[in-house]
Amino acid sequence: ATRSRNFRWNARDALRKSAAAGCRVVELTPETFSPDALVETFFELHFQRVPDSVLRRPLYMTVMREATPQLFRERKMRAFAVMQEERVIALDLCTTGNDSLGLWNGGFDNGFGAISPGRVLMHHCAHVIADEGIGEYDLLRGDQDYKRKWRTGVRGTWRYTNH
Repeated sequence: ATRSRNFRWNARDALRKSAAAGCRVVELTPETFSPDALVETFFELHFQRVPDSVLRRPLYMTVMREATPQLFRERKMRAFAVMQEERVIALDLCTTGNDSLGLWNGGFDNGFGAISPGRVLMHHCAHVIADEGIGEYDLLRGDQDYKRKWRTGVRGTWRYTNH
């Protein structure tokens, strides 16, 4: 409700396009989706969107493969997906805090760009935090255009100085 009329129209338009394509948004859970398959699905979709991602480095891939399944099982990482039938076409991985849901990273199948799956996922997560009474949807660091459109404020969380 705090966003512009144009912003809200774009969000509703993305939802309409997504529904017309037979897509739905779900939260994946360890009971409904293999924790080990989650990271591989993430890599597949993320690397389509960000071919030169730093996460392609072997060390980062190893850390992701080792940490993500356990974080997901413990619900310290939540996964939201746009599904077409049983296929994950978009995925956002979110961290959980004491009173926050943090949009850590994601990706989507480039063939579905026209339905704006990232916008659909962010809209869904905004409703999740409202429905669950979570205090903050943290877009984490970075000044990407989509974050500027969604955010209502900016604050620093820490500052490093080398003395």
